[in-house]
Amino acid sequence: MSVGKRGLKKILYLNETASIGGAENSLLLLIKYLDKDLFKPIVVLPEEGLLSKRLKDIDVRVEILKLPKAVPLSSTFSGKRRYRITALIRHYFNTIISVSRLWDFIRKEKIDLIHSNSLNANIWWAAPVGFICRVPIIWHVRDILPDGNKKRWYVWVSDKMVSGVIVVSNAVGEMFKDMREKDKIKVIYNGVDVDKYGNDADGLGIRMEFNVGKSTRLVGIVGRLDGWKGQDVFIDAAAIILKRLDDIKFLIVGDAIFTNGGFRGQLERKAHALGVYKDIIFTGFRDDIHSVLMAMDIFVHASVKPDPFPRTVIEAMASGKPIVATSVGGVVEAIHDGVNGRLIPPSDPDRLAESVILYLSDKNIATKLSKRARKDAEELFSISVNVEKTQNFYRRFINI
Repeated sequence: MSVGKRGLKKILYLNETASIGGAENSLLLLIKYLDKDLFKPIVVLPEEGLLSKRLKDIDVRVEILKLPKAVPLSSTFSGKRRYRITALIRHYFNTIISVSRLWDFIRKEKIDLIHSNSLNANIWWAAPVGFICRVPIIWHVRDILPDGNKKRWYVWVSDKMVSGVIVVSNAVGEMFKDMREKDKIKVIYNGVDVDKYGNDADGLGIRMEFNVGKSTRLVGIVGRLDGWKGQDVFIDAAAIILKRLDDIKFLIVGDAIFTNGGFRGQLERKAHALGVYKDIIFTGFRDDIHSVLMAMDIFVHASVKPDPFPRTVIEAMASGKPIVATSVGGVVEAIHDGVNGRLIPPSDPDRLAESVILYLSDKNIATKLSKRARKDAEELFSISVNVEKTQNFYRRFINI
């Protein structure tokens, strides 16, 4: 099928949710700074939500197509995996319907390239419809999958049906080490609008909102509430720090987005049990992360499992904040121990507390590392670098 027309190249961006997480914020920035003299972005979402609102706020066209959500197709019983036949059949037919809807939309709009921003969106919708329509497909991979059949299936689809794969770190790229066409893979780090960060005055409103005085040290962690994100380790470290220092508050920013809605209750119970609840502030979901970061004195990343490439880390770098981060996944590609931050092992509240206390007791070290972090953010992780590399990758598949 012949697609496209002379003039602007139409890029169809596909995302499986209208909620906002790190992947969605990265997508928003990419689209916001895309060269509109070359490309016309169109975003397809399964429903209205905060993501669609923010896209419309920057005059990006959003189309709602009722695409089926991923459902568990199997379960484990007595140690054996059982496949849910009814769910498999229903999901199969729903996938056919969603592919048909996308097929019609792509033909009507003469889409030049599909950019899939999530795992399920690519496997169930983008890859099949793009392959059928002969439209180039780029899959933006922002996750690290464990070894197993699911990972092998994703690699196979990438080999057979996808034109190119953007991975957000070399750690994510390791997923595709067995892929035959390795030249399809391109590492492009997430980007941050560095000009938006750096003014400490932007954080004053956050301190006022949560009744934190100017002289009170504020240590924070940002991310959706989930067991592997390490907020429980952060609370354990807070309890250790508070035994040695006073006039400190701890900020836990985020909420459950996709699953695990009861985790916040677990965290609150832990804080009560350790006697530190009065010193910990749960902010819930925030749409003003740059202001939250500017309010902090120290930023903590505490994931206990490999994190693909957390954008909160590069946002904290752009904010010029001292950073303590666990040495997992793509984090080590941004933070270098003793150079622009402190790296610690995962699930180690003692080492976390030790690093925070070091920053609070030695301003020279904190200033030196935070200044280098800001410099690295400007040079390596700016949104301009991200957009330029992404657009150059597009050029491999469409003539401009």
